[in-house]
Amino acid sequence: MWHLNFGSYQARLEGASKRAGKTLGVPRPRLFPDIERYWQAFSQLNMSRLSGFNGAQALQVEQICAWLDIHSVVDNSERARYYDFITQLDVAFLAWHREQKQEHGKD
Repeated sequence: MWHLNFGSYQARLEGASKRAGKTLGVPRPRLFPDIERYWQAFSQLNMSRLSGFNGAQALQVEQICAWLDIHSVVDNSERARYYDFITQLDVAFLAWHREQKQEHGKD
């Protein structure tokens, strides 16, 4: 979950490492162009994620379908691919979020 740990500091980290003549200790993962659209969909949906007493909640099917409708994704097989990618990313995000809560003692 490089983006979640370092994404907001990306420019600052890259600038500092360049000035120091060093590479980042944690390499930035390469996002392949053919899956970039799925990552962008997840990122946009993640911004509207609901949160409860136990922290971040899973993205709802309705949210994903609404995003697909707004962005005119009408082909059923493409909608299924988006859904699969988004839900897999969501599972990884929620696992990362739980780890962060445990690591920082926020139950």
